[in-house]
Amino acid sequence: MGQFKDPSGVVTSSEGQVYSLKLHSWKRVQDLPAHLNFASNGVCLDSSLHWLMRLGDKGGGPMAVLTFDLASEECHWFSAPDHYNSKHLSINYLDLHVMGGFLCFCLESSVLWETWILKEYGVTKSWTKLCCYDRHRYCSNPLIFSKCGKKRFFFFFCKIFGILLVWGGE
Repeated sequence: MGQFKDPSGVVTSSEGQVYSLKLHSWKRVQDLPAHLNFASNGVCLDSSLHWLMRLGDKGGGPMAVLTFDLASEECHWFSAPDHYNSKHLSINYLDLHVMGGFLCFCLESSVLWETWILKEYGVTKSWTKLCCYDRHRYCSNPLIFSKCGKKRFFFFFCKIFGILLVWGGE
């Protein structure tokens, strides 16, 4: 994915290209709206790449997830959790992850981590808060989660001790 800007920094166009290992060449794919502002590295889920972005040419619009289907080479998008569409929330604290085969939307601030899971792929109303917990500066974002009955277990890597921590919550 590439974006082109005018001298003042306003995005004028966006395009996507796919590299074919078989043909050893680049192929241009569907044009993208010029006003996309990418905010995260892409994550792959079910043969589609996903990026978190803000709509709007100055990055002040609503939060969205852009998807690129590697099989059909088509782009689609759907909204991020409504809870995070504030123009005042810095996109630097937000990211996408894949856990347990689900797309997850994560907020990482200086005081807490919050993770939302997309239960039904592409359906905005299916974003569900998975967990919210106090942030500890030595622990990573959740690496994986497991469900046993109604109890959820989250696994974190603790950098200072070099150990895996488990946190259980409803």
